[in-house]
Amino acid sequence: MRELTKRELQLVAGAAAAADVDPSEPPTEIPPIVVNPPSEPPTFPPTLPPENPPPPTGGGGGGGGGGAETVTGDSWEYKDSAELDGSGIAKASQSWINPDHNLAFNVSESVNLTDGSWNLAGSGSFTWNGSTYSLAMNTDQFSISGLNASYSYDWGTGLKFDFTVKYDTATNQYSGQATLTVPTP
Repeated sequence: MRELTKRELQLVAGAAAAADVDPSEPPTEIPPIVVNPPSEPPTFPPTLPPENPPPPTGGGGGGGGGGAETVTGDSWEYKDSAELDGSGIAKASQSWINPDHNLAFNVSESVNLTDGSWNLAGSGSFTWNGSTYSLAMNTDQFSISGLNASYSYDWGTGLKFDFTVKYDTATNQYSGQATLTVPTP
């Protein structure tokens, strides 16, 4: 964490003035945005089921399947970054990578703290049981409720991907979580 520079404080003060805040009052120091990775990042199990469903196209929802388990373990890499710009836009990006299964998922988001509008984009792919699956999503494909957004895609047969992101104005923090669920053998 770091202190805001004089220029950053001026930008925050300018955003406050644009939001009908009394410019004669000194700017309130805003704590930095911190993006926290999931406490237990998931990984794939050592053996995968023998089924081989066809790769999907597009996004959206779908039916379910039999038993399934959430992928967990130590082989995930997680990276994030976040910032609050002078116009009151909170921006962040996250990446989840699992080299064991050629998985890479990236999402970027911003939320306008004045009007609550979101801008979301995400993409990713992974290999499961010899097939490659891809996702591409935009704001219209997310379910948005206030400062929370979520995305879910179900390929059926127990193979499902979920992503959630939340922005907390009290702490100026984004938090996000990606979950991949695979069928049990």
